[in-house]
Amino acid sequence: MVLTINRPEKHNAFTVEIEDDMIKLFNLFDLDDRVKAVVVTGAGRTFCAGADLDIGLERTPGEGGKDHRDG
Repeated sequence: MVLTINRPEKHNAFTVEIEDDMIKLFNLFDLDDRVKAVVVTGAGRTFCAGADLDIGLERTPGEGGKDHRDG
C-alpha cells in the first residue's frame, strides 16, 4: 500500500488532520490481510517538512500529546 501526503505547496508539512487521517488509514490497513507493507511518501519535491508551524500541532490534553522540551 502506498500512502501519499499531498500538500506539496507546503512541502507536505504535517498537521493534526494528517495525523488523524493516517491513524484511520493504518487502522484500516491493519484489517486487510492483503496489506503486507505501507510505504509513506510525499507529493512533490519534499517528503515532509515537519510540523506545519503556521498552524501548530495542538492536541487535547491526555489525547496522545507529549510534553517536549528543546535541549
